[in-house]
Amino acid sequence: MKKIFYFMTMFCAALTIVSCELKDDKEYFEENASQRSSTNIENVQKILKAAPNGWVMQYYGSIGYGGYNVMVKFDGDQATFASEKLGPNHVAGIGEDGKVVTSTSHFKLEQSMGTILSFDDYNPTFHYFSMPNNPDGIGSTDEGFYGDFEFRVMKCTPDSIVLSGKKHQNRIYMLPVPTDKPWEEIITEAEETEAFMSSRSYTISGSDVKDTQTNIKIVNQGRCLVFTYKDSTNLTQIHLSLQYKEHKWFE
Repeated sequence: MKKIFYFMTMFCAALTIVSCELKDDKEYFEENASQRSSTNIENVQKILKAAPNGWVMQYYGSIGYGGYNVMVKFDGDQATFASEKLGPNHVAGIGEDGKVVTSTSHFKLEQSMGTILSFDDYNPTFHYFSMPNNPDGIGSTDEGFYGDFEFRVMKCTPDSIVLSGKKHQNRIYMLPVPTDKPWEEIITEAEETEAFMSSRSYTISGSDVKDTQTNIKIVNQGRCLVFTYKDSTNLTQIHLSLQYKEHKWFE
């Protein structure tokens, strides 16, 4: 009898613990994991499509190749891209008609340890940065720019979106394009500023560089400036990876 009473007591205690755990789960999460994932995907999709003039990606592959402006607008399950033109085989830039060159392809949002934004249909404008063997021979022969086409959504608000490349973990920022700013204007401003900077001469000053020193060599590698100078001990290089936005270059 005592054994039966003991087991009944333990059984009731177990039911009480399970009941408390279920109550705690309900207090912390009103939805289960599947519902939360679905809600998050719906929220990301809503924000992506809400920008009437699309988004500008501050796109990076390997930092040594610099950053580039890539515009994208989402509609239904389609994404329309435009970009600065990097090479003769890049379907990008501004066409002979003065209009921005665009390419449209499929995109999807899915759950895989967080929300994944995947541009899963080949797009000659966007996938130019992630192709293993770049059509214009830019970058490495096996990884190209080291760019990504699948991204984890780290942050998503109407003001900004932060992505992390699924393969190379490149951090990509997306900002809504002002409704009164044509995509052609973004590309033109970037081209003008790059031409201006390429024609300039620069000097560096600082604790490790004498203010009178002017023998500085600048190598323009795509969107990356490499300042090479002799310090007090040996050869030193400063790499600046730049990306243009609104009349400014960001490191």
